[in-house]
Amino acid sequence: MAKDTNKKAKTASKSSKKPNPIARLFQYFHDVRVELKRVTWPTRKEVLNYCVVVVVTLVFFALFTTLIDMGSTEVITFMGGGKVEAAAPVEDIPVDSTEATPNADGADTGETPGDALEGVDF
Repeated sequence: MAKDTNKKAKTASKSSKKPNPIARLFQYFHDVRVELKRVTWPTRKEVLNYCVVVVVTLVFFALFTTLIDMGSTEVITFMGGGKVEAAAPVEDIPVDSTEATPNADGADTGETPGDALEGVDF
């Protein structure tokens, strides 16, 4: 009787092992195919309706975002009292602290960028 129990234990341990990777791959694709057959697919008319809803929603939010951006720019311009300008390109910024900074007319003020920070404690 002890031999029969050992056979059953060996058989059970062999069947509990994972099948080889190829068999598992085929089983996976089989299971995917079975699940895809269970899916309730939308009709062509439903898909077109969903696409229209998505496009209309995208256009609405694009316009909404544009209007908010334009409105906030106008508010900032009004509060600032002037035109909002882009930052200067990196090439135009003096690198050497001894280089003089020009004023709005382009004339040399004689001040260096470090002069504005004199007396400021960090």
